[in-house]
Amino acid sequence: EDIGTVGSFWECNLTLTDPVPPFDFFDSENPIYTHARYLPTAKLNGCRVNKVLMASGCIVDDSVITRSVIGIRSVIRGGSTLENVVMMGADSFERRKDNVLNQNLGRPDIGVGPNCYIKNAIIDKNARIGAGCRLAPTGLPEKWETEALFVRDGVIVVKKGAVVPPGTIVGE
Repeated sequence: EDIGTVGSFWECNLTLTDPVPPFDFFDSENPIYTHARYLPTAKLNGCRVNKVLMASGCIVDDSVITRSVIGIRSVIRGGSTLENVVMMGADSFERRKDNVLNQNLGRPDIGVGPNCYIKNAIIDKNARIGAGCRLAPTGLPEKWETEALFVRDGVIVVKKGAVVPPGTIVGE
């Protein structure tokens, strides 16, 4: 599959959530090998998920996730809803001392904060989305851009390492 555009990358990843995707990771005749990572399994607490691929090391609390690919070490905090989202994850886990530092610096922890609504999006690695954000491309023009976000091919992208302040509302 050609994934040379934001839209094709997003859609190609999301088709993997189909009941029978065009590319089958579970085909024993054509095995897929990945880099071995020694991480805990994904941890879901009080969640509702449908058509979701979730990598190792994820922690998801009391959220609704539909047709999404959730990458390694992703953290999604309680009360959040993600629909048609490709979340790349994080390079490392944040520890309690990191969370205290984040609070002192006035920045969100890595991942999706509590009570967020994110639709038709790519969240790049190590992004920080504050509490109560609403992010969707609806109503935004092609090539719309801020320091942390941009829209391409009808998809809103949270940039790598970006910080989206709490309460940010974009689109919809």
